[in-house]
Amino acid sequence: MSPSSAIASPLTLASLYSDHHGWLKKWLTHKLQSAYDADDVAQDTFVRIMAGESLLTIRDPKSFLCTIAKRVMIDLFRRNALERAWLDMLSQLPPELSPHRSYGRASSNCYSRLMPCWTGLTQKPGKRFCSRSLKG
Repeated sequence: MSPSSAIASPLTLASLYSDHHGWLKKWLTHKLQSAYDADDVAQDTFVRIMAGESLLTIRDPKSFLCTIAKRVMIDLFRRNALERAWLDMLSQLPPELSPHRSYGRASSNCYSRLMPCWTGLTQKPGKRFCSRSLKG
């Protein structure tokens, strides 16, 4: 075997997707117990890779995909927990104090977008940011 044949060809997004998307979806379906969530997470995984993950240093594509997919799942779980907490809080309010439904969706979307910023902050600056944001 010549040294040049031992070097693998560079991995492209197209080859990563075609070679591993089916496997990733099956793995996610098993983990999430939902084909619908698995489809979403698999797609979001590849979108994240398109948005900036370098394919040049990947040695094990399946491990790489699992790592990115786990991060996407964590975001999904956070959004779901946020939605459940919001709905629980709303269910405890008297009807006259309940905000319009569109407000809940808008604030949930806003929080989901800000969550990555907050997770990068230490506790004290994070609390300060939240309190200033909530007070207006």
